[in-house]
Amino acid sequence: MRNNVTSIWTEEKIESLKQLHSKNYTCAEIAAELGSGFTRNSVIGKLHRMGITGGTKSMAQKERQLRAVVARARNAALRPPKPPAIRARILKQPVMQCLEVTPMGISIYDLGPDSCRYPEGEGANITFCGHTCFGEKSYCFAHHRLVTDRTRLRSKAEREIHRRKTRAEYFKASMEVST
Repeated sequence: MRNNVTSIWTEEKIESLKQLHSKNYTCAEIAAELGSGFTRNSVIGKLHRMGITGGTKSMAQKERQLRAVVARARNAALRPPKPPAIRARILKQPVMQCLEVTPMGISIYDLGPDSCRYPEGEGANITFCGHTCFGEKSYCFAHHRLVTDRTRLRSKAEREIHRRKTRAEYFKASMEVST
């Protein structure tokens, strides 16, 4: 059973709506042209129900898009090109890989509270390292160093000193745990 509510959308108003929309009027302008009782949202709703929403863009939108395209092109022309070495480095991101430890390939369900949670693989094939954690960290010593290593900015001599120091700390910590 239908309600006997009369709609403000008469055939004449709907025809006016279609004409104004085809002339690229905004919904607010269409509502003002149709008169009292019509709001911007009522015009948007009616266009949506009629299946003719978003068909055309206003001139202001087209001008904004054109200005944005011109600005991007101008900025790209002014920006100096990146040197080939930097471009190659950006394209080829290093994969963080640890050579000191061979992961055990444990699923997340088999990880214990002291198991290294460093992920290996991608997507559904992801497994975890599984070796004993370093201290109260989430990773084993090798993976902890891999993730938090800030030595890349040091000189070669400083890196060697740091590597020897951290290895000594690791072995000292592992000897304390085993005793």
